[in-house]
Amino acid sequence: MLEEKRQYWLDGFEGVCEGGLYIRNNVALAIDGMEAKLDRKVVAITIEPNSDGNAPSWNIELMLEASPKDVLKSKNDITITALKKETTTSD
Repeated sequence: MLEEKRQYWLDGFEGVCEGGLYIRNNVALAIDGMEAKLDRKVVAITIEPNSDGNAPSWNIELMLEASPKDVLKSKNDITITALKKETTTSD
């Protein structure tokens, strides 16, 4: 359940911004439902241009935090890669 206010920022944005534009829709309900169903937090939102490139598409991607299983797999992959490099450079 959404317990606190969240803000998602445009990657790389460094300018001045202001509030004031509110849009009523069910995105907050979709985020809340997705988080409850998957037991993971939405950490980013991706919006892409339409295929013709002239306007935004109707699609919004909700990016989720990695599951503990994915984090462990990623750490193991990094460790295995590092070990492979050590064995090939030490010969």
